[in-house]
Amino acid sequence: MKNKTKKIALMALVSSVLSPLIASAQWSAGLANAQQSGLPWDNISSIIGNIMFWLLSLVGVIAVIGFAISG
Repeated sequence: MKNKTKKIALMALVSSVLSPLIASAQWSAGLANAQQSGLPWDNISSIIGNIMFWLLSLVGVIAVIGFAISG
């Protein structure tokens, strides 16, 4: 059983390392490519504020749906 688990873990490790190479997924992590990544370019407080805004909006929509269902 241990040998089988080790083989599975080794195969998972090898496939996770080699799959980007097979897909030719090379990307340099330079500062010039940071803006092309799609991540926000703001400071951390505005990023956290935006995330909290979206979470609060999601909770609000779920609450309105819950009130509508409960009658």
